[in-house]
Amino acid sequence: MNWLQGITIALALGSSMQLHAAQRVHTVKSGDSLQEISTRYFGVMTHAELIQRHNQMKSTHLREGQQLEIPIAEVHTVKSGNTWSGLASRYWHDADLHRVMAELVADDPEAPLKPGRKLRIPALARYRLQKGETLIALSRKFLGHGKGGDTLGRLNGISDPRRLHVGQKLRIPFFETSKLTEEKTPPVSAPPPVAPAAVTPPSSSTQAPPTPKGLATQAPPTPKGLAEAALSKAINRYLEGDYDDALKRLEALQPEIEKSSDIAMQRRLLRHLTFVYAAFDRADGVCTTYNSLLKIEPKPEWNPDQVSPKVLNLLALCDRS
Repeated sequence: MNWLQGITIALALGSSMQLHAAQRVHTVKSGDSLQEISTRYFGVMTHAELIQRHNQMKSTHLREGQQLEIPIAEVHTVKSGNTWSGLASRYWHDADLHRVMAELVADDPEAPLKPGRKLRIPALARYRLQKGETLIALSRKFLGHGKGGDTLGRLNGISDPRRLHVGQKLRIPFFETSKLTEEKTPPVSAPPPVAPAAVTPPSSSTQAPPTPKGLATQAPPTPKGLAEAALSKAINRYLEGDYDDALKRLEALQPEIEKSSDIAMQRRLLRHLTFVYAAFDRADGVCTTYNSLLKIEPKPEWNPDQVSPKVLNLLALCDRS
């Protein structure tokens, strides 16, 4: 087997990587802890360990500005024509895992999908096997029962569960949806009414009215700041699994960002656009974008644990064209 074919799923963005189903990127703020982040997204502190392992952190120490990936399950409403293969391809980027997905999600994996039915599609969290852990133990820990050992084995391509080793990289289904709601900015209250001032004789000079207290003028955002915010929003749409919207946003941003001198921002855009094109099997778009990336990054480094064979195969075709 070619070593490229053994590589698992998603495309790199520097050190931040897309996995499956919905996912948020959390930027650590001063005072954050893994327990607080877990509570913010899921309402409980108990998923702190999983967030730590998913981000391959050796300790619980966080630094301000650090970016953490938060795996989040997604609720999918079945539409006419949906199949398990299509859902596995969309959310896990691997149609071959359709049987595993059906076993994890459906009470009856053999039953046809009925339009209107809601399915909770688990995210696949990164995990390294600890000393003494078995697939059955992991099934109890993450699935709530010990009957999913075989399913976890098939998910991770493990034919013999007796040959596990400490530190082995696994994908663990994570069924929690986010409890995080959008924080709404409270409306600015109107200033209290001011009593009429005494009438004074008109002045020959005109003065500008003073700025109300607490409403000091702020500098408008720079074009670069606006572009970075728009790019981050597009990337988050991609991480949430809304590839159609992500593609529209990334393509709209591409001309402006490619004209800029910000190489890091260009790299972020081109890496994600490459993967989105791959998700839609648009080989021409993959090659065009990949060749643009090579001009600013001659030897792109992909994380060998997270780049899908599908993406690598398409990139290999670009190299030969």
